[in-house]
Amino acid sequence: LGEKKFWGKGFGKMILDNIQALAIVKGIYCLYLEVGKENIRAQNLYLKCGFSIIEQKCNSLIMEKHLNIQSK
Repeated sequence: LGEKKFWGKGFGKMILDNIQALAIVKGIYCLYLEVGKENIRAQNLYLKCGFSIIEQKCNSLIMEKHLNIQSK
């Protein structure tokens, strides 16, 4: 996904959807991630997918998403 030829093709969202589905199956109901402050494309994807910023570090953001088990 780091290569530009793969950007904007929906692979990131597909991967996030699969991670969320697997987390629910495994009994994990909250996901956390860390993303670089300069990585605006990734931040926008995570926000669009329901993640919230919970902490700002020097060069990164910590984000979380509570998974809705009723919808799966």
